[in-house]
Amino acid sequence: MKLNIIFSILPVLVFLMVFNLLDSYKLVRIKTIYQALLWGVVAAGLSYVFNLVLNVFVDFEFNNYAKYLAPFVEEILKAVFVYYLIKKHQIGFMIDGAIIGFSIGTSFAFLENIFYINELVTDNTFVWGLRGFGTSIMHGGTTAIVAIITMLHTSKKLKSTLKAMMPGLLIGMLIHFFFNSFIVSTL
Repeated sequence: MKLNIIFSILPVLVFLMVFNLLDSYKLVRIKTIYQALLWGVVAAGLSYVFNLVLNVFVDFEFNNYAKYLAPFVEEILKAVFVYYLIKKHQIGFMIDGAIIGFSIGTSFAFLENIFYINELVTDNTFVWGLRGFGTSIMHGGTTAIVAIITMLHTSKKLKSTLKAMMPGLLIGMLIHFFFNSFIVSTL
């Protein structure tokens, strides 16, 4: 089981470290990265609760719910901290947004992978490697995309941060939706 956890999260942690190394100006404080990591865990927990409650109302089969509705809930909850930081002018550049967004997605994916390690009936290390390279990178990447596109639109002097966030959020949701819609499942 420990090996499965390592394979499911190691790729995304390495990618996060590379992202941080590419930030030549080091404007993102380590405290902000820790806060982003913490928010990813909170967002994953909230997503679990929201998805359970919402699924009762829509009564979808699990796979259909995961495909069609979960991406919207999860991407919105991951983006809340990005929105907060941009609103407080604590993200200055697109790369800062990418680092923070990817940090949120990293810890979100970590908690999600821990959940699935306990839920899925497989010890196949290859499955967990695919979750590490696939699902984890997707969660980090979509939130980074939301942050980058929001920063791009914010720099164009859109008056509303929420309005500036919509294109990136929509793209993140679509990527997540298509990722969950693959014909061949990881298992």
